[in-house]
Amino acid sequence: MGGGGGGGLLTARRRQQVQTSCGYGVPLLALEPAPDDAAAPKPCLVDRQTILTAGAHMVASGRLGEHQATFNARSLDGLPGLASAAPRGPREALRRAVAAARRHGRDACLLLAGVVLGIAAVSAGRVAAA
Repeated sequence: MGGGGGGGLLTARRRQQVQTSCGYGVPLLALEPAPDDAAAPKPCLVDRQTILTAGAHMVASGRLGEHQATFNARSLDGLPGLASAAPRGPREALRRAVAAARRHGRDACLLLAGVVLGIAAVSAGRVAAA
């Protein structure tokens, strides 16, 4: 850099989040024969052998559900992950219902109110009949 000032450039950055992934689920780009012309290979995506081997081992040992619950309940960016890895039970059902109501706003709240009133009406009818 020219000039006699000796000034440099300083850049400040703030790191918010750093994450890693095993990469097993990232497919490989391969060349395979085209269905219509076997002599002309076409690019395609193929599963890595590592994920197939690891998955087969987890299934055989009965640890797939535990692995999914530990590592696949949320994606790297924090979004909900695999449905099979999601927590179960009434608390989780209520949390999901509240989250859906927040996402869908007024319409979901009206629907939820209708369901609650329906359950209350059925319960009241049973009490009156008894």
